[in-house]
Amino acid sequence: MNNSITSELQKLSTTKIAFCFFLTATVFMLSCKGKNEAIKEEVNTIDAVKKKAISAIDIKNAQSLIITNAENTSDSTNLKKITNDGNIKDVFYSNEDGTSSNKSQGHIKVDKMIKLSENYMVLYGSFSFSIYQNEVYTSKNISSILVRRSDGAIFDFGNFDFDTESHSFNSQLYRPSIFFDKDSNIFYRSIYNGRKSITKLSLKTPDKLLKEDYLPNSQNIIDATVDKFGNIAYSINENDPYRLKSISGEIAFIQGGIPLDLKSTFVNEFWTGNNGKLYISGYDKALPYISIIDTENGNKQTKVWTGANCMDYYPNSCRTASKWEYMRFFKGNELIFISLRGYLETLYIDIWTFNETTNQIIYNVKTIPNIDVSQFKPIGKSKTGLYFITKNNEIYKYTFENNTIVKHNNTSLTGFEISSINVNYNDNISLLALRYLDGKDIIGQINTFGDFEIITDQLRNKPLFLERLN
Repeated sequence: MNNSITSELQKLSTTKIAFCFFLTATVFMLSCKGKNEAIKEEVNTIDAVKKKAISAIDIKNAQSLIITNAENTSDSTNLKKITNDGNIKDVFYSNEDGTSSNKSQGHIKVDKMIKLSENYMVLYGSFSFSIYQNEVYTSKNISSILVRRSDGAIFDFGNFDFDTESHSFNSQLYRPSIFFDKDSNIFYRSIYNGRKSITKLSLKTPDKLLKEDYLPNSQNIIDATVDKFGNIAYSINENDPYRLKSISGEIAFIQGGIPLDLKSTFVNEFWTGNNGKLYISGYDKALPYISIIDTENGNKQTKVWTGANCMDYYPNSCRTASKWEYMRFFKGNELIFISLRGYLETLYIDIWTFNETTNQIIYNVKTIPNIDVSQFKPIGKSKTGLYFITKNNEIYKYTFENNTIVKHNNTSLTGFEISSINVNYNDNISLLALRYLDGKDIIGQINTFGDFEIITDQLRNKPLFLERLN
């Protein structure tokens, strides 16, 4: 169903780089071909998702979805839901009137689940069902479906083209992999025959979706961001200038590359602000600053903040770090960068907050004694904070509002081996775990007050992955 997308696999080698955080540089817009001419290359339209909803799955009243191992091959589905009243039920196809369809007429076998937005997710595996059209039932077998979470409507997603490594929660904290333009189109990091790219999922007409490989075949990216207009900034090599592809197709360079000293000018970091604008950072002759690229006005760059030196961010010295050692996320009009480091059995949490309205940066550092930095892992982000878990299953919450970090769970979880844990927008935590006491797999949850409860330990099939929806 999809057009074949071919490209030459380019090998990438990434290197650690030394830089001062939030260091920003002058932008040079150069052409990719001659002095005044930019390269234009056709993008690849994928004729995969051009139909109305073909059916639906029954996820109404679903609080969470669970993928199980489905050891019993006679099972028609390995996808289950935890309802709002705490019951666990099989998820299967539903009819137009909302009732479940005949399970003997198809199956649902899910291997992977990726949340695209609050409204859509993608399921990959094996799906078969019947479509009733013109008084005739037609069998359908597909490998990936797009699911509209509001009503469970499903669409043929075509090839499962996600760069799955970049779509884990941890990876997205450090290098965002899903973006939106002002028309609510979704852009996500994808992979075709080994070439890493960006795919655009057009949602302009909700019941008629279209996928499009958004970059030319020759481009194999390592990082990217998309602004509110659909312009994309990306890099293909840490030592080369970054590139900016406009919605017209023109590709220009943003001065980049890694200098050998602090006397040069270069761009080291780029991101899309919560205001939809494209920001870059780097430094100019050892002075860090941040600029905005005006993609509506000839890619003009305007400097919005300048620092004095590296000491603005790192007390006592300029640190050496990889540019992707920083978690980044938004709180309203503020972009927050967080870095974790350890010293003498104490965890240090460096926090930089850039305000898009005032164009100012505030630096804070938090400390937690007796915690190994290598065992302090982020597990989820909610509307109020960022959650972490330690080796001993202690959960900590960094609260955006008051800039504090405290232990969150009141109940000890040392008797469990947690295999999957995530946090939803409303600060509810769900987890799958092995209980050491009796060797049973359990599904549990931690509420907003930090109290833990087991939802069930009576599972016929082993749970493999859990996604909290509400």
